[in-house]
Amino acid sequence: MTKLTIFLGILMTGMCHSPLTAQTTEAETAPPQTTGSAVDLEITPRLGAGYNSSAAGYDGFGRFEGFVPLLQNPGKNLLFLEGRLLLDNGAHLGGNILLGYRAFNPELNRTFGGYVGYDNRDTGESNFNQIGLGLESLGEIWDLRLNGYLPVGDTRQVVTSNTVESNFQQTGDPFFQGNSLLIPGNSTFQTTTIQEAAMSGLDFEVGAKVAEFANGGEVRGYGGVYYYDASASPSTVGGKLRVEVRPTDYLNLGLGVQHDDLFGTNILFTIGGTFPGTRPAGYRQRPDELESVWARMGESVARTTSIVVDQQVESVSVNGASTMALTNPATGQPWVFVHVSEGGNSDGTFESPFATIKEGVAVAQSDGNYIVYVRSGTASGDTGPITIPALVQLLSAGVLQEIDTQELGLVALPFSANGQLTNFTGTITMENQSVLSGFNLTSNDGPGIAARNLDFVTIRDSSITSSSEAALLLENTTGNIVLTNTNLTGDGVPALVGTNIHSINFTGSSLTSRNSTTNGITLNGVTGRLSLTNGEITDSQAEGILVENSTGAIAISNFQINRAQNRGILLRQVDGTVEIANNTITDTAGVLPNNPTRANPPTGQGIGLFEARGTINITNNEITGTTGFDGNIDTINPENSYLASGQGIAILNTTAGAVNLNIADNTITGNANQGLSLANLSGAIAITNNDIFDTTGTAGNIDNINPSNSELFTGQGIAFNNDRLEPVNLTIDGNNLRRNTSRGISLVNLLGTINITNNEIRDTREEMLLPGADIGFPTGQGIVFSNDLRRGEVVLNIANNRILRNINQGILLTEINGTIRIENNRITDTRGKLTVFNRNNLTTLDFSGFTAINDINDFNDQAALDTTVAVIQSQLPTGQGIIVGNAIDQLNLTINNNQILNNDSHGMALTNLRDQVTITGNTVTGTSGAIGDPNNGEFSTGEGIFVTHINRGLNLTIAEGNRVSDNFEDGIVMIIGEPTGGLPTTAPPRADITISGNTVQNNGVNTANSTSNEIRGDGIRIFLEGDALVNRLDINNNTITSNQDDGIQISQGELTTGITGNGGTSELRNATISGNTIEDQVQQGINFRAAGGTADLVIENNPSISQNGGEGIAIFAAGNNASTAQINANVRFNTLTDNPPSGLFGTVINGGNLCIDLNSNNSNTGYLLTDGGGTLQVVDLGNVNGNNMGLVVFDRFNTDNVAACP
Repeated sequence: MTKLTIFLGILMTGMCHSPLTAQTTEAETAPPQTTGSAVDLEITPRLGAGYNSSAAGYDGFGRFEGFVPLLQNPGKNLLFLEGRLLLDNGAHLGGNILLGYRAFNPELNRTFGGYVGYDNRDTGESNFNQIGLGLESLGEIWDLRLNGYLPVGDTRQVVTSNTVESNFQQTGDPFFQGNSLLIPGNSTFQTTTIQEAAMSGLDFEVGAKVAEFANGGEVRGYGGVYYYDASASPSTVGGKLRVEVRPTDYLNLGLGVQHDDLFGTNILFTIGGTFPGTRPAGYRQRPDELESVWARMGESVARTTSIVVDQQVESVSVNGASTMALTNPATGQPWVFVHVSEGGNSDGTFESPFATIKEGVAVAQSDGNYIVYVRSGTASGDTGPITIPALVQLLSAGVLQEIDTQELGLVALPFSANGQLTNFTGTITMENQSVLSGFNLTSNDGPGIAARNLDFVTIRDSSITSSSEAALLLENTTGNIVLTNTNLTGDGVPALVGTNIHSINFTGSSLTSRNSTTNGITLNGVTGRLSLTNGEITDSQAEGILVENSTGAIAISNFQINRAQNRGILLRQVDGTVEIANNTITDTAGVLPNNPTRANPPTGQGIGLFEARGTINITNNEITGTTGFDGNIDTINPENSYLASGQGIAILNTTAGAVNLNIADNTITGNANQGLSLANLSGAIAITNNDIFDTTGTAGNIDNINPSNSELFTGQGIAFNNDRLEPVNLTIDGNNLRRNTSRGISLVNLLGTINITNNEIRDTREEMLLPGADIGFPTGQGIVFSNDLRRGEVVLNIANNRILRNINQGILLTEINGTIRIENNRITDTRGKLTVFNRNNLTTLDFSGFTAINDINDFNDQAALDTTVAVIQSQLPTGQGIIVGNAIDQLNLTINNNQILNNDSHGMALTNLRDQVTITGNTVTGTSGAIGDPNNGEFSTGEGIFVTHINRGLNLTIAEGNRVSDNFEDGIVMIIGEPTGGLPTTAPPRADITISGNTVQNNGVNTANSTSNEIRGDGIRIFLEGDALVNRLDINNNTITSNQDDGIQISQGELTTGITGNGGTSELRNATISGNTIEDQVQQGINFRAAGGTADLVIENNPSISQNGGEGIAIFAAGNNASTAQINANVRFNTLTDNPPSGLFGTVINGGNLCIDLNSNNSNTGYLLTDGGGTLQVVDLGNVNGNNMGLVVFDRFNTDNVAACP
C-alpha cells in the first residue's frame, strides 16, 4: 500500500462516515459522572496538519492527518481509524495508518486502549515498511503508553557503495590502452558501503497533567524510555522528556528533548492544528463543566510517527595490482588519445589506430583532453588541408612529447623522440588553444599553417615550409602565439604574415624567407608583444621585415637580412616598445618608383622606422652596403621634392613624435647617403658606441637661379634634422665615425639638452660634386649644429671628442642660442681652402651661410639660397678647427681645454656672437693659412683664434691658460665692428673683452701646409671698425713671446679706411694692458694705431716689454679727410728693456690726436714722441723726463702740455 493510498483511504472514510452508535436501553445504567445526550458525547471525524522537528532516526516532517470514528458507544468505547501523510524536510513522502480501540471506565474515569498500525517511509535513498502495536491508558491526571515498532520487508538497504584507490605505487612505464594512457602499479582499494536500516523498537512513557486552562485546555508533561535495534547497528536505549500543551481543542504544541548513544541528543518540537477538535461537541460547548476523561477519547495516538532509520557506514581495504589512467590537471579528466599510425584502419585506439591524421582530428573533441598522437613519420594519403580543433593537440612521436598529468607531473609519451618528424603536405588550420608538435609540413597551395580569429596556439618542434603563401599566416589573434624550436621557411613567399595580432613569442625557432615576391615577414596591427628571433631573409623583393600600425612591444633579433629591396627592417606607424638587436643587414637595395614624390620617395634603408613613437632600442646590429638614390628638388611642385635614400638606419617622422630612443653598439658601414638619419623626433635620445664608417654621398648642387636644378648634400655619419625646433634630451657618446662624406655629425633645429661626448670623428671625405654640378655645398665637417629657424635655446655640450682630419671645419655651430660648452676635445688636421679674406668675402663674412640649406624645404627660401651661393662663391677660407657663427639671440659659450692642432685658416673662428663667450685652457697650434695683400684689401688667414663681432653686445673672455702658438698668422685676432658697410646689422656692435693669463708665442711661422717670407704673426691683434664700441678691454697677465710681428696690435678704423676710405667712429673705452710679459717679437711689443674713432688706453705694470725687434710700445694716431683719431694713453709703471730703437714711440699724423701720460716707466732705450701733422699732448710735459727712467726725446717738437688727458 502506498503512502498516497493510505492517506486517501483515511479521507474517503471520514467523508463518507456515518458513525454507528450503539442504542442504550432504558434498563442500562448511564455512564457515571457524564451528563448530556448521546450526541453531546459523540466523537466526530476531524482533519489536521502539523510539523514535527527532526528526532532520533528521522528527519523533520510536515504532516496531514485524519481521525475517523468507526464504531462508538458514547460514554463507553470507541473503534477508530487514524492516518497520516508525511513530507520530510527533503521532500520525501511517508505515512501511516492505524486501527485503534479505546474503552472508557467511568468508575476509574480512565480509558484503556490499543492499536495496530502500518508505517511507510521514503528516505530518498531507501523505502521501508513497518508494523506498529501499542497500548495506552489515559486519565484525568496520569497517562501511560507503550509502543512497539517492527520493520517488515527489506529492512536494510544499500544507499551507495564506493571503492577508492589510494597509495598507488608505480611499478612500470606508462602504456597506451584503448584511448587512454595508463600506468601499472599496486594500490590500496578501500570500499565504503553506506546502508540504511529500519530499526525495531519499544518506547514507554508516563505523564501527568501539570496545568489546566480556564477554557479546559491543559499542559501535560511526559517522561519515558526507548529502545532501538537493527541489523548491523548497535542497539541503543535512550530517554525522552516532553511537554504537551493544548491551549485550545484545536491547537497542540510540544517541546522536548531526547538522548541516546546512537543518535545523540535531539531537541524536539511539534505543532499541530485540528478541525473541528478532538473533544465531543458537548464538551466543546461546556468545557468548564466537564470532568470526564471521555473527552479525550478522540485524541491522536501518541507514538513515533516516522520509521526510525540508522545510516550505516562500512569500509573494507585490500591491496592489489591496478592501473591508473593519467588525467589532465587543467580539467581533472583523463587524457584521451586518438592514435594515428601508418597502416592503421580502424577506430583510433592504440590497438586499432587511424591511418590518416585527417581521420584523427575529425573525432577529437574540444574539451581540452584530446590528443591526436601520430606514431610514424609518414602516413599514407596524409595530405591537407586539415583543421586542428580548439583545445586539441596534434603531436608526432618524432620528438620528445611530454604531457602534464595530475598524478605524476610531466610524463613522456611512449614511442616519442624517435627522431623522425611526421611528414605532412597541405595547410593546417589551427583553432583556439590547439597545439602542433613534431611535424615536417610542406604546403604548395595555401599557407603552411593558418591561425585566424582565436586567442592562442602553440607550435613546437616542427618545420613548416610553404611556396604558395606564408609559412605561418596569422589573422585576428588576441592572445599569444608561441613557437618553440620551430623553423618557418617561405620559398618565394614570406616566412610569416600576421594581421591584427596580439603577441608572438619565438623560442629556439627560426624564420627563413628566400626570394619572396613581397616581404620576408609582414606584420600589421601588433598590440601585445612580438618577439622575432633567429632568421634569414634573402632577396626579398620588398622589405625584409615589415611591421606597421602597431602599438605593442616589438623585438626583432639575430636576423641575417641580405639583398632586400626597399629596406632590411621597416617599422611604420608604431607606438610602443621596439627592440632591434644583433641583426646583420647587408646590401639592401633601394628602389626608385616610376614617379617618385615626397609621399612616395625612393627606398633604401637598412633599418627604417617611419612615424615612430614610444621606446626604441636599436643595438648591436651590423648594417652594411645599403644603396639608395639621390633626392630631388622641385620648387614649382614641392610635392615632387624628396630626400635621398640609402641610410643605414633611418628614423623619420613627418611630424614630430616623442621617443625614448637608444641606438647603441651598432656597426654601420659602407652605406649610401647617411649612416644614421633621424628626423622630427623629440624626447630622450641616446646614440652611443656605434661604428659608422664609409658613408658615401655627394656635396650636392646648389643653383639659386634655377633651384629645381639643386640637390641636397648627403653622406653624413649621423644626421638629425627636425622641420621645427623640437626639445630633445640627446646624447651622442662613444661613437666612432670614419671616412664619411659631408659631415660626421649633423644636427639641425634641436632644442633641449644635447651632449656630444667621447666620439672619434675622423677622415670625413673631400667634397664630391655631383656630375654636372657647378656649386657643391661646403661639407666635410666633423660636427655641425645649426638652428636655422633662429629661435629657441639649447644646452649643448661637446666634450672629450677626437675630431681628426676632417674637411672645412672640425666643429661648425651656427644660428645657435643657449648654453654651449666645447671642452676637452682634440681637433686636428682639418683641411680646407687656404685663401684670404678680401673685400668680397669680408662683406659676406657669415659662416652661417654654410648651414643655411639643410632640408628640401629650404630650397624654397630664395634668401637662404642667395646667401649660401654668395658665401660659397666668395671663397671664404675653410679648414677651421672650430667655428661658432651668427648667434643672434642669447648665448653663453664656453670653449675650454681643447687641443686644436694643425688645422687650416683658423684654429677657432667665432663670428657675430653675442652675450657671454669664454675661451679658456685651450691649446691652439699649427694653424695654416694664406697671406693677403693689404694694398688690395686682403686679409691674411692662419690665425689661432679669430673673432668677428658686428651686432649687439658681446662679453668675451680669453683667459686661464690658453696656449696659442706656432700658427701661420696671428695668435689671437678680433674684428669688432663692420668694416665694409655692407653687412646687415640689427644693432651697433658692443663688446667687453678680457684677454688674461694666456701664453701666445711664436705665431707667424711656416707650417706644413703654408709658407711665406712675409712678416706676419701678431700675438694679439684687435681691430675696431665702423661704429664699434668696446666698453672694456683688459689684456693682462699674458705671456706673449717670439711672435713674428707685434706682440699686441690694436687698431681703430684700419680695415674701414682700406675698404671705404673712412676711419669710422669706433670707441675704445677703459682699455687696460697690464701685467703682461711681452718679449722677443720681431716687431713692436705693443702697437696701438688709430685711423679714426676714440680710445682711452692704459698701459701699466707690464713687468717686461723686452727684446722686441721694434719699439716696446708704439702708438699711432692718424686721420684723413673723413675721420680723425683721438687716443688718450696712460703709460706707467712698465719695464721696457732692449727694444730698439726706443722703448716707447708715439706719433700723430694727418690730423690725428694723441694725449699721453708717461709716468714711472723704466726704459733703457728711451722714449720718442713725434708730431707728424696732428695734435700731440703730454701730461706734465716739464717733468716727463723726471717721471720716467730713460730719456724722453721729442722729434719735430710741437707738443702741448696738459694737466690730464681728456
